Amino acid sequence: GLIGPRATAEQAHALLLRLLPRDADLLWNFHHNMLRHGQRVCVWGVPRCERCALRHLCDYYKALNAAG
Repeated sequence: GLIGPRATAEQAHALLLRLLPRDADLLWNFHHNMLRHGQRVCVWGVPRCERCALRHLCDYYKALNAAG
């Protein structure tokens, strides 16, 4: 395998990052933050639109405000 059995998570992360394109870290951070956003702000059933920094891009928010 690519990663030895005794490698720490940090070592594995660093090794894999070296194999990826230069912008991979930026893409990972974006992906991670979008997941967090979905867990904390854009929650199914009870979205917290008032806290959302992306509401100006959101079809749900636009439809909600157009209706009421």
